[in-house]
Amino acid sequence: MAKQVQRRRGTEQQYIDSGFVGAEGEFTYDETAKTVRVHDGSTPGGFKLVRQTATLTAGWAIKVKLTSQGLVEEVGNLQWSDLETPLTDHVVFKASGTTGTTKCKVKYNADGLVLEGYDLVETDIPALSISKITGLQTALDNKMPQVTVVTGSTSGTINLTDNAITAITPTSNITLVPPVVTNTGILHQMVVQLDNRAEVSVTLSGVTTTFGANTAVPASTSLKGVFNIYYEYDAAISAWVVGVIKKTLAS
Repeated sequence: MAKQVQRRRGTEQQYIDSGFVGAEGEFTYDETAKTVRVHDGSTPGGFKLVRQTATLTAGWAIKVKLTSQGLVEEVGNLQWSDLETPLTDHVVFKASGTTGTTKCKVKYNADGLVLEGYDLVETDIPALSISKITGLQTALDNKMPQVTVVTGSTSGTINLTDNAITAITPTSNITLVPPVVTNTGILHQMVVQLDNRAEVSVTLSGVTTTFGANTAVPASTSLKGVFNIYYEYDAAISAWVVGVIKKTLAS
């Protein structure tokens, strides 16, 4: 009979505990991994050769199961459950039923996937004080500029200033002329405080119509006193309208 040759052997733990290096070119048997180790005379434990498992066939695989010794034990295809953890941190997939669009309000699930998009409704906006709305005061100023006080001439033609209060004490006949309006998107108004002490003639120019009580401004010396004349531009008829909102007769 042929002679039987038995190589040196040991368990995985024995290789670790002893730090066995073996002789250069020596083969030993790993009883735990059921495989051969090759030694170079200097590396503890040598080099373990990979052993093919009985259930494997040649081919490509994405998912691989390894033994504790690093040997391929089983292969398979990826399952959805294999991606659950990465999805929550790194990858976002399109939710079913969604289409590309822009919406201010979205509904999303626990994984952060957008499920639906909606337009904002009134109840979505919390109550805000005017002081918190940036630019509101500027917008209001553009719609109705701040009124300023202007002192007009005392005689002749007086060109009125838009969105202003003009105080006038005429000494001779005067004509009040409102400005030409170019921007009809904002409110145009003026107030003329007329102190007609000398009973001079007052003529209103460029006014289409008058409104309210006592709209007739005295045109000669029949009356004297203090008049507050209110002008407002009516965009519907593209013209100024005027009215005397207060008249105080002199004693």
